[in-house]
Amino acid sequence: MLKEAIYVFIGSGLGGVARYGVSKWLGTLLAGTYPYGTISVNIVGCLLIGLANGLFMKGTLVNPELKLLLTVGFCGGFTTFSTFMNDASMMIRGEHVMESLIYMVLSITLGYLALMIGYSISK
Repeated sequence: MLKEAIYVFIGSGLGGVARYGVSKWLGTLLAGTYPYGTISVNIVGCLLIGLANGLFMKGTLVNPELKLLLTVGFCGGFTTFSTFMNDASMMIRGEHVMESLIYMVLSITLGYLALMIGYSISK
């Protein structure tokens, strides 16, 4: 159990740092109030977890520690669903209801499509 927790810990740290870097970079590149960084990391994270799980299901990747590091750890630390929900709530509180709805629909729809593309790539 401790060994597995260490893999998750390492992956989560790397994913969190990657999320921070991408969010900061996109926030600087695309200034404004729209949460471009959050939606981007959620979609990319869905693609990555779909790809990784597809490769594990196919048997291309078989190391269980690597699976923990990549999926639970890295993708869990990289994606920001709680931040996504907070961003949507803040937009609604700021009376940007339509933008919030578009943000939520795009995040869920594009995230699911990216997940399925990841699975397809793994085949």
